[in-house]
Amino acid sequence: MQRLLESGETRFAETEEEEEEDLLLKLDDYLNFFEFITFLVIQARLKQHEALAMFDYPLRLIASDNAVMRYPTRPEYGYEGLPEFVKKLSYPGAMEKGLDKIFVYGTPRRGFALHTELQKLARVT
Repeated sequence: MQRLLESGETRFAETEEEEEEDLLLKLDDYLNFFEFITFLVIQARLKQHEALAMFDYPLRLIASDNAVMRYPTRPEYGYEGLPEFVKKLSYPGAMEKGLDKIFVYGTPRRGFALHTELQKLARVT
């Protein structure tokens, strides 16, 4: 599923054709795993920064794919936490604006000018 998300060819989330059924089941399994991670964060059994340390990349892939993000928002699929969790992480906006990565020329260490500038841009989790 991750390879499919990386390819950017995830039209399947909007169709319900019979040949797509296997792919939709795999998508369901994939999203159910992240729904479980979301549940653990909500229940405070897993801290948000711990979840991001382990699953930041796949969560960013999910958030950056509009077709996949529409899939769990449909009430009949029972994804209560994942869409809100991804919104809370601000991934879609960051991905659209290209703010998910930053190159720094100079030192971002405390006490240097660049540290103050980067602190203004940082998102605390």
